[in-house]
Amino acid sequence: MIGVLGYAVILSVAAAMLAHLIYRLRKQNALFREFFEHTPAAVSITGRDDRVTCVNRQFTRVFGYTAEAAVGRYLVDLTVPAESQEEYRRHVDLAAGGKPVYAEGIRRRQDGGQFPAEIAYVPISWPGQKSCIYTVCRDITEYRRAEEERRAGELWRAIIDSSAIGIAVTNPGGYFIAANNAYRELVGYSEEELRGVTFMDLTWEEDRPANAALLADMWGGKLSRFQIEKRYRRKDGQSIWVKITASNVAVAGAAAPVGMGLVEDITERKRVEARLRE
Repeated sequence: MIGVLGYAVILSVAAAMLAHLIYRLRKQNALFREFFEHTPAAVSITGRDDRVTCVNRQFTRVFGYTAEAAVGRYLVDLTVPAESQEEYRRHVDLAAGGKPVYAEGIRRRQDGGQFPAEIAYVPISWPGQKSCIYTVCRDITEYRRAEEERRAGELWRAIIDSSAIGIAVTNPGGYFIAANNAYRELVGYSEEELRGVTFMDLTWEEDRPANAALLADMWGGKLSRFQIEKRYRRKDGQSIWVKITASNVAVAGAAAPVGMGLVEDITERKRVEARLRE
């Protein structure tokens, strides 16, 4: 039989184990709370009935609801537009059944503003309830805008590259920033090779003064655009006549405007004119 001393030892060990367990639980809870509050996305925890149990700081920043205003209310009423609620409930039902769901949708702020969002519904266990849903919502407005700008840039690049007229973009110093396929074929240089030269390097020496004067007027604000006919020297040494329509273009986010030239090969026309003069 176990004596009084034995029971005391057992109780002491049990108390120590319980104290250690409580300490670990509190530590884990503190770590979870720290992680929860500092997650860079809006996070909410809801019960099976969709009532909000708690929200983090980013939830307040994104949606405008304080924790006190959100807790106890239905998340669908707080953040989901009417036209998206059927899809939301379908995702929540899947998560309540133990299946994580990752989706994109539209969410609504307290002030009525809406934004595109990336959303994750994760089923978790939470003290006092059978199961909860950990919902992470990230505003992807800037990401969508950047994607649209990237696609628009790719579209314009495709249009420019497929143009039959040569198009070149230069900085105010005359160095090439970009050139389309037609321009590169016209002068015989690759895009990489063009980055190391200016368009004046391609221009015949006799035609440079007139071109430089027009450029000075354009960059000085006297002209918004100009046209000039001049001679180019191709990479292979061949001489060609070109007609250039040049303009300066302000680019959003750029420190200075750029020069854009539409370049057309008029060598054959010049030959015909010369024969007619003869």
